[in-house]
Amino acid sequence: MLSDNKIFTLPFTRLFIANIMIVTAFYMLMPTLPVHITRDLHIDEKNVGLILGIFSISSLVIRPVVGIALDRIGRKIIYIPGVIIFGFCIGGYIFAYSFLAIMLIRIVHGMSWASITTSNSTMIADIVQKKYRGSAIGFFSLSISIGMAIGPAAGVFLMNYISFKNIFISGVILVTLSLLSSYSIKLPELVKDKSKITIKTLYELKVIPIAIMYTLYGASYSAATIFSSLHGIDLKVKHLWLFFVILALFMGVFRPYVGRMIDKTGPGKILYIGFSLLVIGLIMLGLTTNTFFFHLSAVFLGTATGFIMPTCMTMVINIVSPTRRGAATSTFFTAFDIGIGIGVIIQGFVIDHIGYRNMYVIFAVVALSAMVLFRLYVFNYYNQQMEKMENSQTS
Repeated sequence: MLSDNKIFTLPFTRLFIANIMIVTAFYMLMPTLPVHITRDLHIDEKNVGLILGIFSISSLVIRPVVGIALDRIGRKIIYIPGVIIFGFCIGGYIFAYSFLAIMLIRIVHGMSWASITTSNSTMIADIVQKKYRGSAIGFFSLSISIGMAIGPAAGVFLMNYISFKNIFISGVILVTLSLLSSYSIKLPELVKDKSKITIKTLYELKVIPIAIMYTLYGASYSAATIFSSLHGIDLKVKHLWLFFVILALFMGVFRPYVGRMIDKTGPGKILYIGFSLLVIGLIMLGLTTNTFFFHLSAVFLGTATGFIMPTCMTMVINIVSPTRRGAATSTFFTAFDIGIGIGVIIQGFVIDHIGYRNMYVIFAVVALSAMVLFRLYVFNYYNQQMEKMENSQTS
């Protein structure tokens, strides 16, 4: 396939491999850290929401600065330190025995995650030609799916056989291997943004409508993943780790196809399907009382994410100039962080008062509102911005 040959260059492949290990290390903690916090540190679910939510809040605070730095200083000079700090934070959980200590680590951890994810997404946009960009982002997001399959499943599986300390040590080893894979990547020469730094330049205002829609998605996504391990334990779900394998498998299976669809036909049908599946999956996860439907919900949720995430990312990159990719990517992920952060905090309180079932139904409505926003405004806005970009390039 010609497009694949144009995508899988050495820099792309090394970033792809590095990202698998980073994401695996990150998602090993997704289902296990809440259990560690509640069982070992004896912190209640309401405060678990705060601990998990502060991660996203710290990410969104730092992302605008990361975006500016990417466009003005360089990509790797932000990415590499981010990976190193990320590894130290995972190791730091070994020594966190109090609410305050784990909150402080989560703040720094969130900042390092923001640096990594904003940087590598921007680097991918730099090293692949525009006409292959949707496919490239679709393929690169497979590294996320692979990590999301291995990480949570390995974490839940290992939780039954080894200590949390050894899970954290395993995460540090993966981050170290990621650093070895990505350290010497060569990137195209950066055309640096030299405009004056203002509040407006911290964010890319052109992508705000897409970002708002993605905030709603982020809140819904957090409901589907972060509390699912505790929910599954309450339901006495058998083979809980399998939920995360199914989730990640269906995130990844359609992504290359979705990338090609974006390049050929645009985002319309892809996002309608994605948001519809997300709503169905959340309702199913909330209403289920048995193992079969708990795992079946992961099929809908995973497929939805595989449709939504790369499509929205491609939309954002397509409507900005190369000198604003860092700011645009930062704005995009900031929206996701806001959705995750606010969503998790609200979910913790909702679960504490009215339970898991009602929480999942509420956030299914949030997902539905994202689809309505796309239908009423974002779709037409994106097409208008694409037309302006094409006109500016031909003039």
